[in-house]
Order: sequence, then C-alpha cells, then structure tokens
Amino acid sequence: MFVACEEERARCSSVAGIFIPVSPKTFVAMDFALIREISLPIHIGIGIAILLLGATQLVLRKGGKLHQRLGRLYVWAMLISFLTSFPASIYTGKIFLSLIGIFSLYLAFTGYRFAVIKESGRVARIDRLASGIFLFVAAGMLAFAAYAFFQLSATSGIILGVFGLIFLLGAFQDARHLLFRNNSASYFANRQWLRLHIGRIIGSYIAAVTAFLVNVAPFGSHLINWLLPTAVGMMLMVRFNRRYAPSSPKN
Repeated sequence: MFVACEEERARCSSVAGIFIPVSPKTFVAMDFALIREISLPIHIGIGIAILLLGATQLVLRKGGKLHQRLGRLYVWAMLISFLTSFPASIYTGKIFLSLIGIFSLYLAFTGYRFAVIKESGRVARIDRLASGIFLFVAAGMLAFAAYAFFQLSATSGIILGVFGLIFLLGAFQDARHLLFRNNSASYFANRQWLRLHIGRIIGSYIAAVTAFLVNVAPFGSHLINWLLPTAVGMMLMVRFNRRYAPSSPKN
C-alpha cells in the first residue's frame, strides 16, 4: 500500500494514489487502488450484514438482551462500513459515498447512545465529544452541498443538501442539549428518548438501504431507488412510534 519513490515522482506514475514527501527526493505513494481492492470486499460484506441486522432488529422484541447486543453490532458495522467507504470514494472521486456513510453512522451511533443514556441516567464524555464532532461535520457537509450545487451538479447538490440539512438540524439539537447547555434531562423527558432512538435507528437503516439501492439500481427509475426506502422507512417510523412511544403514554 505504500511505495518508496526515489528522485522523481514520475518514477511512481504507475501508482494510483497520492504522494507524501519524506525528503526532498523521496516520496511515499499511497496506492489507493490496492487499498480499494482490500477494503471493497469488506465494505460489501459489512453492508450485507447491516441490511440483515437492521431487518432483524425491526422484527425482534424490543428491549431484550438480543435486541441490545445486535444493536451494538449494528453500530460497529456502521463504523466499519464508513471507514471502508473512504478508499472507494477517494479512488472514484465520489466523496458523496463517504458523506452518506458518516450521516448513517451519526444516526446509528446517536440512536444507540440515547438508549444507553436513558438506561444509565448520565451523559458520558463520548456523547459530548461526538455531538461536537458531528455538528462540525454536518456543517461541512452542507457547505460541500452548496459547492456541489454551483460547481459540480445541481442534482448532487440538492441531494446532499437535503441529507446535510437533516444532519445539521439533528446534530445542532444534540449539541445544544448535550454539549452547550448540558440539560440532557429535558432532552430525554417522558418518552422523548424513545422517539429519538426509533427515529435515529430507522433513519440510519433508511440511509443504508438507500445507498444499497442506488449502487445496485434494481429499479429502472433512479428516483424510485432514491425515494422508496424513505417512503417505506417513514411508514415504519410512524408505526413504531405509535406502538412504543405514544405522545400520551398511559401510566
């Protein structure tokens, strides 16, 4: 994955990567083609695992030990999926893949952590740190969406803008309550935590299924590949909220 190149960068012209200067005459070339060959099978395998884990979580009894354990696996799978999406996005120039990946990771991570916070009764340092990082990344994603709209493709800019805006609004609310004001009690009052948990986890699954359909393109219409997971996912979200987190729960 790393190749030492003496004297001239031209001597590494066969390497599909970037050059890192080690000395005035020596460079290290990162071979993204090789990294991609290694990471792509992992990314595909983890993607399949995410689809299966998410579907299993939808039908499992909620709150049980198996539900919790599979939930942790789901979040770890999302993290690995995001990390392995980098080589493919850099190699192909599709930064969009990594941006959607971190959006999915954000939803899965915060959805899982909200359940942990409710059970433990406290906000951990990792929650405050993550809320600040995700807020910064969300703002960057929205800025990149504006750049894409005016400089690259209006369609890509609009799609990224929608995801970026949802990302930014959620990350801002998290940072507002967990980082700036540190008033998590009001954020998780009554069944608010459960609505947040359901919405974030299903939202992450919607993003994962969308990424799968857009890449595989099983339907002839590009629009259907983009919108079908959201339509189905929103119906599931409403159903689970009514069942597990009604607005006026009975005591």
